[in-house]
Amino acid sequence: PNLLNHAKRLLSLKKGDRLLDLYCGYGLFAFGIGKEASEVIGAEWEGPSVESAKASAKFLKRFHYKFISGKIDESFVERVLPKPIENEIILLDPPRKGCLPGVIETLAKRNPKRVLHIFCGTDEIPLALQEWKSGGYFPKEILPLDLFPGTAHIETMILLDKGYSGVRKLAEEYPYSLYDIEYREANKKKFVVIRFTSTKTKFFSLPYNKIKFCNDYS
Repeated sequence: PNLLNHAKRLLSLKKGDRLLDLYCGYGLFAFGIGKEASEVIGAEWEGPSVESAKASAKFLKRFHYKFISGKIDESFVERVLPKPIENEIILLDPPRKGCLPGVIETLAKRNPKRVLHIFCGTDEIPLALQEWKSGGYFPKEILPLDLFPGTAHIETMILLDKGYSGVRKLAEEYPYSLYDIEYREANKKKFVVIRFTSTKTKFFSLPYNKIKFCNDYS
């Protein structure tokens, strides 16, 4: 429920929006948050899960839902998905290894209104954010969720917005290359720490969804 509640708040779907739910599985997010959208399109590589999602849509009478199966690569995004619309919002929850090459670049070209990228681990985050940045999309909110107590795994939700002014201004003022992201805990508070390289080394620490800009982190 927390995962769905956060996704619902971050994406703020409304009538007229199209939700493009990539790596949808059996439709957790599509059915959990997509009811308010005018159109929901789910895509997943595994056929059985897509068939399950189709059956659920029929049973729930969600006639504005459509589910398609296929390998989600650059060609799939370009040729199989419907043409983009102005109010398209993308949610993607890929496997731990991340998206295949070219997927993020091609999704950015669709010019979505908002993107919610969900990561199962931290290793893929730096490269993925660089790819989104190249397409003009910057993090607006970063939300780590400890869904696996007792393990080192953590789920991270990153909301991206095209040309988000706050992050874009920092990027222009301090040309950077993101090279590391990690999670720390201090004084009973959890932090997301994103480190960048630049001519002037800067650090960004994010207590959940609040960005704090500082000269170093200790």
